[in-house]
Amino acid sequence: FFYYFYLSCMGGCSLNIPPEIYINIATRDQICTQIIEMITNDDDGKQRDVKCVINPQFVQNFVACYLKMRQRRGSSVAKPKILYHWTRQHLFEPIINGGLKVPDGKKVTHTTDTGYYGRGIYMSPDPNYAHSYGGGATVFFVTLALPGLQHKALKRNDFGKPLKKGYDSHISQDRNQMEWVFFDNHQLLLCYQISLDQVEYVTNVLNKVIDDVFTYS
Repeated sequence: FFYYFYLSCMGGCSLNIPPEIYINIATRDQICTQIIEMITNDDDGKQRDVKCVINPQFVQNFVACYLKMRQRRGSSVAKPKILYHWTRQHLFEPIINGGLKVPDGKKVTHTTDTGYYGRGIYMSPDPNYAHSYGGGATVFFVTLALPGLQHKALKRNDFGKPLKKGYDSHISQDRNQMEWVFFDNHQLLLCYQISLDQVEYVTNVLNKVIDDVFTYS
């Protein structure tokens, strides 16, 4: 099924990684197909109560972003992470249909301020963190994410600021590094909308996706 897909850093790479990177995968479309099949698979019947919100176009955008980051940063830095996002119920459908959006201060705004650690999309590696931003909601979003090279942000330096030059995302230097900020929605792939008791199931599924699709020997 797989063969080596060749990527070349045109004009050389700015980072100390080999000029050619070989990816043990067929094509971008086949990567996308594999992701969708693994996330939507319900052979064991356990997914019947889990809401899958995967969108094929979002998958294409995410994989393209991943391949570009892998070429620029290397496979270790580009490896996806599992992150969570709480928001109010009236925003569920707009997010499912249009994806998470980077605040522009006009059509899309932050709930409370312009962003302690930067003006972007806020995520967390802890599904319990930022529960209050759900405003009483009992379900939240689960994503695959491409944090890449992270800038350690502080409020005094990064409040309301755009992405730090030379980095791919921000991470809070304080608050136990629980707040991760993204400035390109293609770095986030919506996968599920779940309740807290479903975290273990979807985490197992997504870890398998990461291991099988994005980890190469």
